[in-house]
Amino acid sequence: MTRPTVGGALRLLEHGPVLCPIRRVTGLPCPTCGMTRSVLALVRGDLVASVAAHPAGPILAVGLPLIRLSPRARAWARARWEQPAVRATIAGAWIAFAAARAVRSAKRVVT
Repeated sequence: MTRPTVGGALRLLEHGPVLCPIRRVTGLPCPTCGMTRSVLALVRGDLVASVAAHPAGPILAVGLPLIRLSPRARAWARARWEQPAVRATIAGAWIAFAAARAVRSAKRVVT
C-alpha cells in the first residue's frame, strides 16, 4: 500500500476536479476560483503561473501572513478597514473583477 505524500496532495489540488460549487453549477468561475492554484504556484516559485491562475493570489499569500504576524501591520489594516470608503472600494473592485472573469470565461465557453 502506498502512503499519500504532500507532493501528491499538491498535484491533486492543482490538477484535480473543480471543487468550487458556483463553478460546478454555472460553469463560470467565482471571484476566488484559482486562488488555491495561484498560491501553490507561488510556493513552487512560479510567479507567472501564480498571477495567471488568480491575480490576487500572490498579494494575499504575502499580505495575509504579514498582517497576521505583525501587530503594526494588523493595526494599519484594521484602521483602514473601518473606513466605509475603503470597504466600498474593495467590494466594488471585487465585484468588477468577478464580472470581468465571468465575461472572459463565458467568451471562452462560446468560442
